[in-house]
Amino acid sequence: MPPWQDDSSVDRPIREARVAVYRDDVVDSFGGGVLLPGGLVVTCAHVLNLALGRDKFCHPAPVDQGAEIPGIHLLAALDPAAACRRVRLRRWVPAESAPGTAPRPDTQQDWQGDLALLELVTRPADPSRAPGWGHAMRDDRIFAWYARDQIRPVESAVRAVAESWITLAQPPVGVRFGEGLSGSALWHPDRQEILGLVVSTQGPYAFAIPTRKVLERLGDAIPGLVGLTTADPELLDLVKQVLTGPRQVADCARWLALQLPPPMAPPPGVTAEWLVGHSQPWGDRGVFTLLKAMEAHAALEEQRMTVREAILERCPDLVLTVVEHRELAELLLRAAPGLALAPQELVRLAHPLGREQLGAPADLAAAARCVEPYAHGVNQVPAVLRLVEHAAARTDRPGVGNLLRLWSSRVAQRIGVEQALRSIREDAREACRSAAQQIRLQVELIKADEGYRWVVQLRDRTGALRVLRREHTPRDLQQIAAELALIIDQQQAAPGPDLMIAFLVEPEQLGLEPEWWELMPYPQVRKGMGTLHPVLLRRPRAWRRRPVDRQRWDRLDQAPPLHLDGADGPTDPGELFDRLADDPGTGCIAVALEQTLALALVCVAAGEGVPAVLWLRAAEGDGLAAPLHDFLHGCGPESLRTLPEQVRLERRSSAPRNGLPPRLGHRLALIWEDPEWPFPDPDLTAPLPLEG
Repeated sequence: MPPWQDDSSVDRPIREARVAVYRDDVVDSFGGGVLLPGGLVVTCAHVLNLALGRDKFCHPAPVDQGAEIPGIHLLAALDPAAACRRVRLRRWVPAESAPGTAPRPDTQQDWQGDLALLELVTRPADPSRAPGWGHAMRDDRIFAWYARDQIRPVESAVRAVAESWITLAQPPVGVRFGEGLSGSALWHPDRQEILGLVVSTQGPYAFAIPTRKVLERLGDAIPGLVGLTTADPELLDLVKQVLTGPRQVADCARWLALQLPPPMAPPPGVTAEWLVGHSQPWGDRGVFTLLKAMEAHAALEEQRMTVREAILERCPDLVLTVVEHRELAELLLRAAPGLALAPQELVRLAHPLGREQLGAPADLAAAARCVEPYAHGVNQVPAVLRLVEHAAARTDRPGVGNLLRLWSSRVAQRIGVEQALRSIREDAREACRSAAQQIRLQVELIKADEGYRWVVQLRDRTGALRVLRREHTPRDLQQIAAELALIIDQQQAAPGPDLMIAFLVEPEQLGLEPEWWELMPYPQVRKGMGTLHPVLLRRPRAWRRRPVDRQRWDRLDQAPPLHLDGADGPTDPGELFDRLADDPGTGCIAVALEQTLALALVCVAAGEGVPAVLWLRAAEGDGLAAPLHDFLHGCGPESLRTLPEQVRLERRSSAPRNGLPPRLGHRLALIWEDPEWPFPDPDLTAPLPLEG
């Protein structure tokens, strides 16, 4: 005998939980819903719209949250009193074809949402046994129960399960999916679970909203619903296999509670079942968040490897936890009005490997979803972090840009790619500056024995780079200039003020003075390279990738600088390297040598994480000004931490770039930065003279 004809208690949980939605002046119901413990009812938003005489996909809520909905009453299927019960609106999730856009009723376009959570004003008795909630699988045999007892259920089978929809076959004969069934439960009679809510029919198919979407949109408003969800048995077994002790489970629960909204303290005596039940409402991203928590708190490397394999198998396209994903969506929404780039252009900047199949995302949130599965680079930095850094660099809202950078820094720290993120952040800023300065061609010159190796890259209007030519055979400047002219012709970049060529080259390799060389167009370079276009010289990016050593920073004001003048200290780069390797406490060096050798020693010091470098143009011995003499000999415990920053600020304020007369001195130059920030370029520009 089919279960719907059986008077036993097999399907009693769902029979007791059915409710029908009525309008006061209409006899027939407009749809159904599911009664939850505490007098809550979940149904479809379009059912309420139809009952109120509104358009099916009307977007605004019919009443304010918490207000009673006039003209609507509910009848529970097995309510002995058969009372017409009034309802209040607790949560409204309208159907959306795109964020903020209602779907058209006359089309078959896809949509999300379409849920409403109601609260009965006068509560009936709670069901004797609340129905469990589970997840549909292909070929599951299901019943779709109409809201009233006198109508038999629809018997069907699951044809497909997607993230947002369950596809069902329309029965060829018997009771079929039709009007009045929307909002009713999709019931699995064997597992005794609700798999979702019936929502619509299209031709030979019917569709239902899966449990994971109900929990994702309404789970935080229904405290008891998570406990009613049947745990994924495979995931539960994995949790018990990896988290073998109560302390590991508790640590994992605390981390997980912060990564799933709303943040909450885990209950005492937390179990593996709680971990799985707490993460499942958020779908695949919730499972990913749980797996990352397990990876962080597993005791053995073997267990961590097991979790990583599970991540690759179950959610290979996810990088962000639930909270990270929600925070990013909110920040990108705030950044969008001040962003000049289209989402598709940001995707190209974030994922420059030419994947056309990513398409044209409609907004920034969709762009982040497009690139999330991808990562590239030495440390496999997620492309979504690149997108965030480029968005932060391009928005005209500095506060939002800073919040985006803080977000990406937190994610990079969790993933372990902080160093790589610093380089990406600088690249994003450089791309933004170059786009603003209309730099079209970038040429990197690398000095060889007989000329230069070179790379030519083209920047588009967004500042993104594309390699046009890479030549490993050394060429002289005249040959490079001739080939560069051909590249300009091929790209149809006509000479004029809109075209600027940036050369990345060490200053000494072209025989130039180092003062402000990266900011000035040099006529001799323009002549030597045979180009009529403005020339901008820049340092290679490798100079910006030297981290400050924490130990050297901490001891910066505890020891005098290492003085390199040919008498006391080493003047050969190899000797200086050995000296710094033997003494990890050296935080500052003072160089009194000619500029070529000084520059070589500065490069060694930067590579070893030395945070401060003084360059003395000539050995001045006892004739040094008093502050500099005290500085070199370690007098005054705060001098080493305050003097360099003061000099740097004054140097900036009096620089030629600000249109002021240059007031550069001749004694001191610095490498200086807090280790919490990216390391700056080695800077040998002479600051203001130090006066007593």
